[in-house]
Amino acid sequence: MAVYTVAQVKINDGEIYEKYRERFGAVLQQYDGRLVAADDNPVVQEGQWSYEKIVILEFADLDAFNAFADSESYREIAAHRHAGADSLILVAKGR
Repeated sequence: MAVYTVAQVKINDGEIYEKYRERFGAVLQQYDGRLVAADDNPVVQEGQWSYEKIVILEFADLDAFNAFADSESYREIAAHRHAGADSLILVAKGR
């Protein structure tokens, strides 16, 4: 069953975050992840939202996502995301 990740991001240091973004696509591709959507200015339809960017990814299943998230190559670039942004990451099972 496919899983989707929803990342809500508030960038604090664009220069550091860019180091993450530059390498992200190649790492995602290594684990057969798919970028579904990325928006630097999403419309808030209802409620309050304290982030500024949203990214939605798709993986074949939870094992594929975990292989990506736990990989050395992702952990290496994630250090830049942690240093350059505040994030909330959700993982949801597809139907």
